[in-house]
Formats: sequence, C-alpha cells, structure tokens
Amino acid sequence: MILNKFILSLFLISIFLPACNSVSQNPSLIIEKYLDALVKKDAAALVSMSCKTWESEAQKELDSFMNVGTSLEGIDCAIQSQSKTNASVVCKGFIKLTYDTEIQNIDLSKRVFQLSMENNEWRVCNSK
Repeated sequence: MILNKFILSLFLISIFLPACNSVSQNPSLIIEKYLDALVKKDAAALVSMSCKTWESEAQKELDSFMNVGTSLEGIDCAIQSQSKTNASVVCKGFIKLTYDTEIQNIDLSKRVFQLSMENNEWRVCNSK
C-alpha cells in the first residue's frame, strides 16, 4: 500500500514538474516578470533576471524610475524568435510613469527584448 502511494506520488511529480519548469523558462514570461520587477523597483529580482553583461544597464533603467510612480498597463508579451540559446520578445502595453500630476507612457511595442540562455535559464540581455 505504501509502495503504491510512493509510486503514484513519483508519477504525479514527473507529470507536473516539467510543466512548471517549462512555464518558468518561457522567454515571454521572463520579460513580463522582468518588467514587473522594474515597475516594482525590485533591484534584486531585476538583476537576477539579467545577463551578466546587462546587469548594469538594468540597474540604470531602474535608477531612472526611482523618483516616479510606475505601473504596467495592458502587458502582453510574445516570442518573436527563439533558438536554443537566444530569444527575442515583443510586448504590447505600457509602463505608466507618474510624477506629481504629469503622466507619461512608455510604449513597450517599440522595444524588442533580447534574451540569452545563461546558467540554464533565460536572462534578459538587451532591449532596443
């Protein structure tokens, strides 16, 4: 009886574990999490999702948002291209910036996010 429960547990884990991993490794979801960390001003999360070569740029971008209110609106990201080691992601939506009564929107559709596989995880490496 205990052996049957153990085998059933292993079977269920083997089904659900790859599904969880594939979700966390979707480049478009990584960009959505990256943008969320950016507007929440979460430096640790932002850097952890960045390539080593992009960390300082991610920090500069975060620094530029420190004195304004930030939020995401209508975010929807999709993979533009993907290989085993690189991916490009485009997004719809805006980063809304608020300073006193002034509101500005950064149109995310004008940017292409580049990701690379680093340490077996997708990392943000560039944004054009």
